[in-house]
Amino acid sequence: MVKQHGSKFSNLSSSRGFQITVLSLLVLIELIVFLHITQITMGIVQIMVMATTGATFGYFIVFLIFVALQITFLIWTIRQLIWFMKKKA
Repeated sequence: MVKQHGSKFSNLSSSRGFQITVLSLLVLIELIVFLHITQITMGIVQIMVMATTGATFGYFIVFLIFVALQITFLIWTIRQLIWFMKKKA
């Protein structure tokens, strides 16, 4: 019984459809997190712009670096998903 249950799970987790679904969900989660954090950070930068002008430049540079890293990771994740979908079974 235990071996059969384990093999069913093993077959499910190694199936191509399951793996594509998991990768697609990861891309979707990354996109949602990226959009929310970008909105929050941009709001903080706008508040800093209204408050001062000198310290804002550093925060804006950090924000741009963060956005660049997020976009890089998002592109990498999407490329992995496309590569996996094109790979033969």
